[in-house]
Amino acid sequence: MEEKSIYTTKEATKYLGISPATIYRMEKQGLISSTKTPGGQRRFSRESIERYL
Repeated sequence: MEEKSIYTTKEATKYLGISPATIYRMEKQGLISSTKTPGGQRRFSRESIERYL
């Protein structure tokens, strides 16, 4: 996967090899963090993903 600084939910789940439900659950548990766009979509930073790994 191309090295980006910000990933959509779909891109982050593909990078981690997990389902969207799993990443939402991880976020709720505080294992990974995201920011929300003005439209309410989640964005995951590469730093947050790498910290989890």
